[in-house]
Amino acid sequence: DAVFFPAVLSLAALDLEDKQPQAAQQRFEAVLKAQPGHLRSMLALVGKDRNWVLVDREPISQWTKGRAALLGDAAHPTLQYLAQAACMAIEDACVLAEKVGPAGTDFEQAFNAYQRERYLRCARVVLTSRAFGSSRSSDDLKSNLAAARSSLDDVKRDAADVKDANTGDLESSYNDLED
Repeated sequence: DAVFFPAVLSLAALDLEDKQPQAAQQRFEAVLKAQPGHLRSMLALVGKDRNWVLVDREPISQWTKGRAALLGDAAHPTLQYLAQAACMAIEDACVLAEKVGPAGTDFEQAFNAYQRERYLRCARVVLTSRAFGSSRSSDDLKSNLAAARSSLDDVKRDAADVKDANTGDLESSYNDLED
C-alpha cells in the first residue's frame, strides 16, 4: 500500500538536457531546497522513487483513417486536472457504437461521423484541463481559460468542416468558468 503526493515540476521550464530523469530529479531536489523549512520537513518524508510524466497534446482533428479509429487518450490525450480521460473514452465508445450500427458495413462513414461528433468537445476538455493544470491562482486561471478559449476558437477555424452539436454549450461554459 502506498500514498502518493504528487508534485508538479514543469519540464518546459527546464533546459533540454534536464529532461533526462536523473537531471530532472536533481532539479526537483533543488526546487525542494528552496521551500520553507516546514514544507521541506514534510516533503522529506515522501518517497521520490516513483516518477511519471504527464503529457497532453494539441487537439488534432484526424482520429480516423479508413477502417481504423482512435479512441480515448490515443485520440485526445489530456492532463488529469478535470478527471475526464476515462469518461471521454467511455463517451467515445458509446458514440462510436451509435454510429457503427446505422452505417452497416461502411465503417469509414461511421468513424468519420464519430470523429465529427466528438472532436470539439474533446478539444475543449484537453485545453481546459491544461488551463487548470498551469494555474496557480485565480488570476492565472482566468488568463489561462481565456487562452484555452482562444485556442478552441483556432481549433474550430482550422477544422471548419467538423461539427459538434454542443458548440453553443462550449462557448457558454467558458463564459461561466471565466466569471
